[in-house]
Amino acid sequence: AWHLHFQQEDVWFVPPTSKLLVGLWDVRAESATKGATMRLVLGDGKAQLLYIPRGVGHGAANITACRQTLIYFVNNQFDAAQPDEHRLDAFALGREFWQISVG
Repeated sequence: AWHLHFQQEDVWFVPPTSKLLVGLWDVRAESATKGATMRLVLGDGKAQLLYIPRGVGHGAANITACRQTLIYFVNNQFDAAQPDEHRLDAFALGREFWQISVG
């Protein structure tokens, strides 16, 4: 579910043959959009790229019964001695954030 990076930006790609619910949560202290959230579906018949700035919490949920593919690119190499991986509670915005409702 939720994680963020302070020194890294991500670009996510979910192939059109896959389908993931993606969540974004701006937790940057000095951001004009601090606290804003967004949910979107990547894949699902479309080819799209998603840019995730440093300091924006992000996560994904598989909303199908099948395996899905997520390909991501980063601007910094992973450093095992000082990992820039910070976790947030998976349900900090409530369990319903990660659910799809039909409507």
